[in-house]
Amino acid sequence: MAKKKSPSIAGRVEKEYGGAIIVIIVLLLIGGVIYAILFGANPPSQSQSLLPQVQKALQAITAEHFTYNGTIMAAVGGEYNEIVFSGTGTTDLNSQRSEFTLELGERGDTAPLLLEVYRIGDTTYMKIGDDWTVMNVSDIAWDGPFSLNLFSIFSVVNNTELSFTTLDGRPAIKIRMVPTVAELYDLLKSSGAISSSLSPLNLSGADFGNNVKNMEVDLWVDKESLLPLHASFDMAFETTILNTEIGGVTQVEVSISAVADFDHQNIPAIVLPSDAKNLTQG
Repeated sequence: MAKKKSPSIAGRVEKEYGGAIIVIIVLLLIGGVIYAILFGANPPSQSQSLLPQVQKALQAITAEHFTYNGTIMAAVGGEYNEIVFSGTGTTDLNSQRSEFTLELGERGDTAPLLLEVYRIGDTTYMKIGDDWTVMNVSDIAWDGPFSLNLFSIFSVVNNTELSFTTLDGRPAIKIRMVPTVAELYDLLKSSGAISSSLSPLNLSGADFGNNVKNMEVDLWVDKESLLPLHASFDMAFETTILNTEIGGVTQVEVSISAVADFDHQNIPAIVLPSDAKNLTQG
């Protein structure tokens, strides 16, 4: 039986793109998303917004498909880097199968970093580039589609603005999230991203608040079913990192923008790639 182990994500990203801050940013993206997919979100305190009703609607469905894309802009010491990412996700609770893909690279990159995550029953298969790893996740329950974990994370935000609108001709409710700095910090902690990805920056809650310049989260849900239709996320922050080459610090400015579209009707089949079928757990 074949068995493959993947290299560390950090090592792969640093090799592909270089620079500590780029590694941290990409790990924030990858680490937080993978954590939410595999382990879900820690239940937040009760929110006064519409989100608990959205979560209840999501708990009643058994299948979901979504697509997403976005950009990460990083200015390190005046030098700009732009990373683009996109992917898809599918969950089918009836067959106990899920799939998540991420393609990430500099704009125009002909060989971007590819990530694939499949869960079949109690086994998760993850591929980074050409390398697979496999793990047993029998202790993790099938508790809902990906967006349920995502919305659970954002339920930590109490200040929301609701408006009635249409999206592609469908009556919808737009939920604008207005998080406080403390809520944003708790949001990243609950997603698992802040412990694994921001730790190299040694950011406390106060430091984080000083660094975040703005954050906007907009969610569109169907007016009748309350199921998610579309989401957008924008965030900007700045910080300084130690630069041993110049014997001082370098200013870093980062902006992240992403959108996602959800479908609960047209669900593609989830098929484990043939090169992963013979893998065994190591």
